[in-house]
Amino acid sequence: MRKSIGLLLSVIFFSSVIPAFAEEGYFENDYARELNSEPTVCIFQPDDSRIDEQKWKNWFSEMKVAIDTWDSILGSSSSTGYWDITMVDIPLSKQDRVDYSACDIKVYFTNNPLPSNPNALGWYWIGTGKIEILYIQSEFCGTVLHPEYHISVNLYCHKDTLERPKKMASVLQHEFGHALGLSHYVSDNSQLMQQWYDNNGMGAPSIMTRQPDNEEMKKIKKLDIELIKKIY
Repeated sequence: MRKSIGLLLSVIFFSSVIPAFAEEGYFENDYARELNSEPTVCIFQPDDSRIDEQKWKNWFSEMKVAIDTWDSILGSSSSTGYWDITMVDIPLSKQDRVDYSACDIKVYFTNNPLPSNPNALGWYWIGTGKIEILYIQSEFCGTVLHPEYHISVNLYCHKDTLERPKKMASVLQHEFGHALGLSHYVSDNSQLMQQWYDNNGMGAPSIMTRQPDNEEMKKIKKLDIELIKKIY
């Protein structure tokens, strides 16, 4: 289950790609089976005085909805077999007593943008089961041309205010796809990718496509479930 640490995926980062899957696009290399059993997902409260007990309950509730959506869709799909994802709330008061080995996937919140990609809102470290979500607020700061895929994407500036939990939960839902073994869904047609992006993911075949941070539009798609079936 554990692979070498170091390869990173984020909601706005793409690595090399291999054409393989569908006419309109292709997945990058999927990471094969990341899990060997029905996963326990541990959600860790960040050490920040602004996040009191009530606020943390709200955060955890939104993260649970994001993961429960995967659980429900996978569990209701006869093609993927039986799934039972367990969510565990790890507030600060319990973190010195955690059995980390019992956590198949660990979700952390950070206020430090990723140095190699400060535009990332969340990222997954392949083979470690570790997801990190940026919890400081990001705002639109213009656009930039993606150097590899030749589409115009948003730039974000980060503030020291807290991000909305629903937005973070949307990021988590995408990153959890990576934790299941999915890579990004991309296309060698830059016009098509731009269309997916400009439409906030509407019409995109996968939750793993390149999309801006619009939590109302990001949805787990049939293609995502079909690919998880192939992996597991």
